[in-house]
Amino acid sequence: MPRIALSDIVGRDATAGNRLPDTLKLKLGLERLGYYEPDQRGFTPGADDGLWHGLESYQRDRGLDADGIALPDGPTVSAINDDLDRTPPASLITGAFDAPLSAEAVASNQRTVRALQSFRGVGDLPTFAVAALRSGDPAAPAEVADLLARSKADAPEQGKRLREAFAEYLDEVDLSRLDAAARPKNGEASMTKMIADEKKAFREGLKAHEGGYANRPASVDPGGPTDQGISTEALKEFQKKYPDWNLPSDPRALSDEQRIRVLDSYYDTMKIDKWTAMPGLADAAPRLAELIYDSAVQHGSNDPGKWLQQALDEHLGTDLKIRKKDGSAAYDGNIGPVTRAAMERAIKDGKMGAVYDATLAKREAYARGLNNFAGNPGWITRFESFRRR
Repeated sequence: MPRIALSDIVGRDATAGNRLPDTLKLKLGLERLGYYEPDQRGFTPGADDGLWHGLESYQRDRGLDADGIALPDGPTVSAINDDLDRTPPASLITGAFDAPLSAEAVASNQRTVRALQSFRGVGDLPTFAVAALRSGDPAAPAEVADLLARSKADAPEQGKRLREAFAEYLDEVDLSRLDAAARPKNGEASMTKMIADEKKAFREGLKAHEGGYANRPASVDPGGPTDQGISTEALKEFQKKYPDWNLPSDPRALSDEQRIRVLDSYYDTMKIDKWTAMPGLADAAPRLAELIYDSAVQHGSNDPGKWLQQALDEHLGTDLKIRKKDGSAAYDGNIGPVTRAAMERAIKDGKMGAVYDATLAKREAYARGLNNFAGNPGWITRFESFRRR
């Protein structure tokens, strides 16, 4: 591996910085020299007992002061670097760069790259990515290469920083393998493609809840004849709003292209592309975007944003209502900058999971209040599918 350069002190001492890039470099170096072995948690970038034991053992064997402390320009780091220079290169990577990528991995990388676009740096992302490469997970190399490819294509400055950080940990052989695997393939790493992939995934998710053609009594379906989730009444609204789309009156007559355009408009109206990659959202409420989209398709685009705003106010104590000239106030359902700022605060305060639950509960309460609720028993299953386990 490359020679180790620490930015701060690493050690058990309370004054040590123990920054993740530094502890990761020491772990990798000591592992290469036979002085570090991951514990039952696997290979992680942070400090742990294995690092201290390995560091002290190395110091004793090299006749150094076995204090478990490594100074940036101290004798321990110099000795490790001298030994690394004499050690034949060995690959850190045990998986395959051409392993198939799961839909979850692609979605996670998409969200990460969108989040990176809002920052100049890359934070500790490289340390976790390198730790993943070393973890033995067979899918990790392909996932890291995909992340680097997407970063270079859609967040070039951050992609460059990410690549430079990898060079601090990986030998030239591994770095070359990563570079080769991270070349964008036919532009698949573009942001447009990422959004298109997410829209497609949401459309596919509808199939579990929306059947084929249904022409049920108005007491059951006041929207009129419905096909694959698009009702006759909804089509009338789309015809008024988008006359240039040349939509038919019968949902069965929609072409594949028209059907996709209609369903994707719910994603666009709810501004999902503006917030689905919000840092921390994927961990706190990974299905929020899908819930909002699915709700918009079923109930229209006006209410889902209101339910989210109400839930945010309840858990944060904020007031997202819009004040009107007559002094009244109401939720507008627009997931704009103010609502998104509240979402970011909910994530930071650890309340986004509760906000998600409340949003889903409001959706269910709304549906139960509709006259046609009793005639649609499948709605309960639909709501349950979004329940957090």
